[in-house]
This record gives sequence, C-alpha cells and structure tokens, in this order.
Amino acid sequence: FGWSYYSLGAVKLAADLCGFAGPLLLHELVDFVEDSHESDGTGFKYAGLLCAATLAGAFFSTQYNFFANRAQVQVRAAVVSTIYSKALRVRLGDVSLRVAKQQRPAPTNGATTTTRRRYPANG
Repeated sequence: FGWSYYSLGAVKLAADLCGFAGPLLLHELVDFVEDSHESDGTGFKYAGLLCAATLAGAFFSTQYNFFANRAQVQVRAAVVSTIYSKALRVRLGDVSLRVAKQQRPAPTNGATTTTRRRYPANG
C-alpha cells in the first residue's frame, strides 16, 4: 500500500499549494485595485489565477479525499481477510481439544457474566 500513499501525498501537496496560493493572489488583486498604475489585463490575470487556484484546490482536495478513503477501505479489507484466513486455518482437532478441556468457551462466559451484571436476576 506504500505507493498509493506516496501518490496521495503528492495530491495532498498540490491541494495545499493551491490553497496557499489563494490568499497570495487575493493580496495581489487587492493591491492592484488600490494602485491602478498597472494595466487592466494584470487585474484580470490575478482574478483568473485566483479562480483557477480555487478550482484546482477543490479538485485536488476532492481527489485526495476519495483516494484516501479508498485506500483506507483496502487496508481494512486486507486486515479483516487476513484475520478470517487465519481463523479458518485452525485445525479442527485443535478446536475440539480446547472445547473438551473447557465446559464452556471463554467468550460465552464473558457474555453471560456481563449479562448477569447488567440485568441481575433478583432486581
């Protein structure tokens, strides 16, 4: 799963850089409006770059969230399938020996003890 997280880091970096560029471009646009020594094309350039940075930041952020959630589900599925495969590899003879040594399995004892504590028979 390492390479997918590296690529997610690149997407997150791009989203953060676009988010960082927004206030800088807004500062330049405000400076342009206050000092009208430059041509109108410069103001349109700053406004267009501000819109483009905002849209690109939203795109990269959405992509990051989607792929991060997908990677999280893949890791969770791998862990669960590993646990289930380990549980299925237990030999039947080992299980029958354990059950024969105990009157009741430990999870059942824990569940009944919790039930008795929470819902006492006399009250």
